[in-house]
Amino acid sequence: MEGDVVDVGAGVGTVDCGSQRGENRRLRKRDRGRAVKDEEDEEEKHQEESPSKRANADGDAPLSARELRYLLQQHMCEFRQAWSGITGRLDRVEHAAEQLPTFQGRLQVVEKDNVVQQQQLHVHEEKIKGLENDLETIKQTINDNKRDQASGSNQGQPLQEQRGQDGWRNGNDPWARFINHQQQRGREGLDGWHGASGGWSQDTRKSVIEEEALVLLNMEGVKEFLDCEKITVFGPRKSFGVIRFLERNGENFAMLKERMWGVIKFVAALKHKWPSAGNDAKPAWASFLKTKGARLRTSHASMLRRVTMQLACETKDANGAPCHPASVLSENYDVDWNAGTVWLAAAKLGSATHRQPRGENVKLMSGRQIDAILTRSAKTDRVCIDAERRKTINTDHAALILTCHFKKRARQWGTDSRPRWVQGELDCDLLEWDDILHAAKSMTRPSASSKYQDPEHVTAALRRARKDGDKTAWKAAYKQRRLARRYWQQERRSRALAGDWTAYRAVKREKVRRTGWWGKLLAGKSDEQLTAEVQQHLHGKLYDDTVEDWNGQLQQHLDDIPCPTTWKPYTAEEVAMAIASMRAKSSVGPDLVGVDLLRKIMIDETLSQQLIDILNFHAYTLSVPEIWDVSLLALLAKIDWPEQPRDLRPIAMSSALTLLDATRLRDNTKEWRLPILMAKLDVRGAFDRVKREAAVDLLKKRTLNMNVDVETRWLIRQLGENKLQGLVPGGGAVEILCNSGIKQGAPESAELFGLLMGDVLDELLGRDEWRKIKIPWGDADVVLAFYQDDVFVWDECAGSLSRRIELIAKQLRVLGLELAEDKTMIISSRYYKGPRSIRVGDNTVEIQGEDVRIRVLGVNFAFGDPPGQQARDLLGRATSAALFHADILGEEGKWEDKSQMMDTLVAGTFTWAAGAVHWNQEELAMANAIQIRTLRKAFHLRRRPAEDWLGWHKRTWRLVRAWMHTNQIRRWSTHILQLQHGLLGHWARQVEGWDNDGNPIRGLTYRILQWRGHEWWKREQSLVTGVRHPGCFYPDCTERRVAETIGLNWGEIAQNREVWKCWRDEWVKRFDVKWTAGRQAALRW
Repeated sequence: MEGDVVDVGAGVGTVDCGSQRGENRRLRKRDRGRAVKDEEDEEEKHQEESPSKRANADGDAPLSARELRYLLQQHMCEFRQAWSGITGRLDRVEHAAEQLPTFQGRLQVVEKDNVVQQQQLHVHEEKIKGLENDLETIKQTINDNKRDQASGSNQGQPLQEQRGQDGWRNGNDPWARFINHQQQRGREGLDGWHGASGGWSQDTRKSVIEEEALVLLNMEGVKEFLDCEKITVFGPRKSFGVIRFLERNGENFAMLKERMWGVIKFVAALKHKWPSAGNDAKPAWASFLKTKGARLRTSHASMLRRVTMQLACETKDANGAPCHPASVLSENYDVDWNAGTVWLAAAKLGSATHRQPRGENVKLMSGRQIDAILTRSAKTDRVCIDAERRKTINTDHAALILTCHFKKRARQWGTDSRPRWVQGELDCDLLEWDDILHAAKSMTRPSASSKYQDPEHVTAALRRARKDGDKTAWKAAYKQRRLARRYWQQERRSRALAGDWTAYRAVKREKVRRTGWWGKLLAGKSDEQLTAEVQQHLHGKLYDDTVEDWNGQLQQHLDDIPCPTTWKPYTAEEVAMAIASMRAKSSVGPDLVGVDLLRKIMIDETLSQQLIDILNFHAYTLSVPEIWDVSLLALLAKIDWPEQPRDLRPIAMSSALTLLDATRLRDNTKEWRLPILMAKLDVRGAFDRVKREAAVDLLKKRTLNMNVDVETRWLIRQLGENKLQGLVPGGGAVEILCNSGIKQGAPESAELFGLLMGDVLDELLGRDEWRKIKIPWGDADVVLAFYQDDVFVWDECAGSLSRRIELIAKQLRVLGLELAEDKTMIISSRYYKGPRSIRVGDNTVEIQGEDVRIRVLGVNFAFGDPPGQQARDLLGRATSAALFHADILGEEGKWEDKSQMMDTLVAGTFTWAAGAVHWNQEELAMANAIQIRTLRKAFHLRRRPAEDWLGWHKRTWRLVRAWMHTNQIRRWSTHILQLQHGLLGHWARQVEGWDNDGNPIRGLTYRILQWRGHEWWKREQSLVTGVRHPGCFYPDCTERRVAETIGLNWGEIAQNREVWKCWRDEWVKRFDVKWTAGRQAALRW
């Protein structure tokens, strides 16, 4: 457009058309464009030195925008073509990936078919070998026939002549040749044709025998007698081989036997010893191969000599030496192996071929003897044996004559303590405790016996047999009873497998029941004498004659506690919760009130309120029924066969806490090579000897100003004098009045005794005389642990340990207790150097080495054990439990039920302490192996035909693993690690109290874990003068694992339960073992 812009250089322009505002905008835009261009020119000048920015030397014009677009389009086309190729390849890869599962399935089928083909090939190889052997036999038979025809020997000539009379000519009869060959084979099996050579050790490999015998067979002196090139060995391992002999041309049987004798004499004169047997072995030998009858005669002679020597060893004089020393040595016996006859000096002991001798000097050994005479539930005099009665007509037995003494009344086995169950509806009113006693006696009774009872068809069969008196009928009836009982036992085990605990307890009771264990208690005494001894023993143990009028003293203590006028009585919820926590199958006491009756009462609205009113009345007024102070006494055996009253004791309980304390001490003393002594102290009597006054003082101190005066008065009232009633095993009834010790049978007994022990030991730890003893290793603030009546104390030197034991014994006397000095055990580590004995009271206790074990709450412990030894001991219990319950787990049932029952019966034997011990990878793998092996046995996964043991093991092992993974069955290793993680959190959160500054005092186990823990070690490493290991050491302990996995501050992290729970999966993932190691080929299930 002409005249748009004029005089650009002056910067002034006139516009022929348009507004002035539009012109100004265009001018500003132009100026900005010029400024940008000037800046670009200036930048190009600065970049002239860059080779990439210089103009081409050939003077070509720069590319235009059109040409650049064209080049970019060409590149774009190339990119598109290349991408289309890549896309095609990706499509092919995706298509191949879709077909990959098909290929994998085909590969598995091929591998499975390959396994089957290999098995079939093995079978075919065996068959081919059998055919080859048959073919060799046929060839040998043909050669024998040809040799017989060519030699014209007289073997079998009489038979041919006899047949020749019927028209057969010159031995061409095939039947005659067969008969002759069979006769020759008979002579071969009878006397010869095969010789035996031996002298090798038992179970020598076949290849070794063949290789070593080849040297002997190739010797010049024996080679002329042989017809075979190598010795024949039957089976993969033997101690002898067979040498085959054949009749040569022109040779008869006598000549063949002479050749066999030549081999035997040559080997005997050679005195050759096989290299594999060693220098101490017997020389090589050779002999005729014995027939079956000869072997029987030889075995008879060997058995006769062996039995005589055993009888001579068992017959000893008063000094314990054999009465006939010459009869013990095998060299004094003369044995004729061919005749099966044995002599000892001039006496012939027996023979397999000689005629039985007669005469007065002949003594016949009879198999009939009397080993023992047993009586049950009857008192008898001395037994007399009348041996002459065996000569009576119609019998060959001696007569046993004895006198039995019977009482007029049958033995009373005391109060029935079996659990009782309510029968029908409760139709009564409960106004006082006697009404509850009446309801227990009239409306409850024990459950029916679960023992076997004959079904109707067995009863009918027994009735018919009794009526007919036929022997066959009796056998048939008893067979029906055995089958019925077997079916009943299987059905009961099946119910136990399905979760019927009543059936399980009945099965277990039959297994563990041990009758007659109290028999030695009656040795040399009557039942009245035994009862009096037990009465006297228990009276001295449970009654303190030095305490006068204990009930009067107890009443004074009760009077010191004021009875409040206002009191919050027990509510229905509290009583119902307490009854719900009781086991329904708990044994009842003398009042016969069972848990089931109390539960039925609490269901009824009226009866429940009446029961609560009765309980509140007795608790507030302390008017206790007399029968509440009577307990049933059960005497159990401390040892397998108790002989004295002190060998009887009640049941004990245990815990898992102290296990980790002991293992932590062992691991740290090994890592830092510290000397340590650990003493296990046993409290004599414990529950039975503790002073009741000490228990009263403890209850009053602990409940002072707690506003629980009524409850305190009730607990103190339970410490009054009480009676124990029971029966002595093998004896009569006893009744003991008790005024010392914790009340037997009370549910709070164990807890109260633990409180007493903890109170006196805490007081000891705060005393100056205890604090003055040097702290072991300078940093161990924990040197004592206890559970109930087991006390563990450790130190680095014998003097300090002796002083600590002395203070503990002195402190226990406050409770009326004393140490069982004869049961004290002290063990040490390998780094302890010092005295080997310590004086404990009046006894000297030897200090044992690092390999001697002590029992720490049911688990063996020694300082020389590896870190996972306690875990192995627990797994040993699981293996024993699996064998014990194999009959229940092996019954027919669902696999899920078997797995669930196995977790209860087998895994329950070690999970109670699994989290408190250290588990290496090997122990975790062992736990999984026991789990899989037990399941495999319970599932009855047997070996298939033509399947070797290795193939069976792989197939069944993989099947069980696959089933566990499919059904989400938790492996034992996972369960163990989860228990370990949870228990570590509980220990970190445990607080025993607060110090003067208000800071929490961590629990004993956490403090032992932190002693020289990973956090302390990291801090020492950062110090120039820090502690260093005395030698190379590879630590493996639970504290190091948790510190490396969760952090050095894992104790603080555990305070938050939710955060700690989030770490459990990481803990299990890091330390759990793999399902399997490496790749496994596909196996047919």
